[in-house]
Amino acid sequence: MLASDYTIIVLQTQERSLVGAEAYIGYLQELIDNYGANFDILGFLPVLLKNNSKVDEATLNTAKEKFSEKYGTFETIRYYRDC
Repeated sequence: MLASDYTIIVLQTQERSLVGAEAYIGYLQELIDNYGANFDILGFLPVLLKNNSKVDEATLNTAKEKFSEKYGTFETIRYYRDC
């Protein structure tokens, strides 16, 4: 990360991944604070595990509420089977 100019945060639309993404943002902030890292977060790339799943949709909506304004969320949504 210290040699990167940009990062994209891939987020599976599951509750544990959402918690992990929040922790990862904290880790990225530590890199900035402690080592003077200089990179931009391009946004979140959602990966849905199931199409039309209520859990996936709820997690995606929560992620958008938490992160979209500051970091952005890609409009393209990947589906697990496509990866």
